[in-house]
Amino acid sequence: MAANSTEVVMKDIAGKTAVVTGASGEAGLAFVHRFAAVGLNVALADIEGEPLSVAEAALNTKGAAERGSVGGKLTSALPMVIRMHTRRVFGLGFALSLCFILLTASGCRGDDSDVISDDGGGSAVQSPHVSGTTAPGSSTTAPAPSQSASVLKFKKGQNNYTLTVDGQRRQFIVHVPPGYNSSTPAPLVFVFHESAHNGGFVYEKWKWREKCDQEGCISVYPTALSYFVVPEDRNQTKWNDTSLSQIVPPGTALADDVKFVRTMVETLEATFSIDKKRIYATGGSNGGRFVSSRILVELPDIFAAAGISHLLGTDGLAPKNNEAIPAYVSYGNLDPILLKGSEALGASGKQLPMEAAEIMQHPLVGGQIANALTTLGLDTTYTVEYCAPKLDRCTATYTTALERSEGLHTTLTFARGGKPGVEFRFRMIKGMGHSYALAGNNPAHLEAASFFWDFFKEHPKP
Repeated sequence: MAANSTEVVMKDIAGKTAVVTGASGEAGLAFVHRFAAVGLNVALADIEGEPLSVAEAALNTKGAAERGSVGGKLTSALPMVIRMHTRRVFGLGFALSLCFILLTASGCRGDDSDVISDDGGGSAVQSPHVSGTTAPGSSTTAPAPSQSASVLKFKKGQNNYTLTVDGQRRQFIVHVPPGYNSSTPAPLVFVFHESAHNGGFVYEKWKWREKCDQEGCISVYPTALSYFVVPEDRNQTKWNDTSLSQIVPPGTALADDVKFVRTMVETLEATFSIDKKRIYATGGSNGGRFVSSRILVELPDIFAAAGISHLLGTDGLAPKNNEAIPAYVSYGNLDPILLKGSEALGASGKQLPMEAAEIMQHPLVGGQIANALTTLGLDTTYTVEYCAPKLDRCTATYTTALERSEGLHTTLTFARGGKPGVEFRFRMIKGMGHSYALAGNNPAHLEAASFFWDFFKEHPKP
């Protein structure tokens, strides 16, 4: 071990002993060690609000340190969320004293339940069923709607909430646009993160906050639970799509994420004036597969349309009550995950095709599109738009080889054979990898929040 490293043995919230090693921050780790020494179990979360047990931190110390969970960044309590489960034998007074002495952070409060403090990056608010005054940066625990949906307090901007669903604490962020007025029902957009990320990450990165500030929609950023993922040999946050059971140890209990989504919807409808004909979902990678394989199939009664990025997985499943909803999918033609999957199916090449006919014939991408069309009840007839810098607009055909070589994105639209209003769009973006489209990660400077939102506006529920 390096001279400036430190090692601390402590317990996570499940009572398991773990060794945490940090490349820096002896003082910070010793600070946390004090909690274990006096009999407190400690749970950590990173600056984004993602729960992280000590055992998880031990699995990937470097990544956890970079996210501000262990190591040098732990020397400052303020940018952390530290949740202490106090043992009753110590008493409320002792918990308060320890909180004051060790954290020296404002807004810390002690009781026999969770004590939560964060960096004040967004004032979360309390349900009316929770007594006391809401402190800036605190989180809210709202009872599940099965117990009766609570009306939550909120402010314009970021609000951090916690729901208990099937006995598990589930976290989500709600962004309320500055122009929100309860007299006008607002659209609602759910944004589902990728594997190993959290709601706070996509809140900051995927541009839906800015888009909804412009368009007046309320946006929601939930966080998945963490599982030990066998192929990765570490814990990761994962949405329970149709493939999760195949990559976790046998017997792993999987969260009912569909129930979590329905519970959030019911709670938010009790809190805000929501336009029930304009509730939408978007997700990337594992979040995209969750949207396509679970929300499209199991929650068409709630959602009006979906935007799916860099992983499509409807599996050809029929939607509940045959209620298909419109969907828009975007891929990058340099996506290494999709290229690896393509190789397994016999496809060659270092990029995915940009030509419409080749996209439809591709063993991986074409197969995924075919499954989606089956789910939505559409046939394979499509129209196509090619877009290139040499063109003033997108066109159904290229007129020169130069235009074809410089084409930046191709969009196929399927709208025949299904119920009225049901449509499927597929966009291949040149030069983009396994990413949610942002202006800086593709040559066309496309942003998924923009083209998905345009699609959403075209597709309210009938």
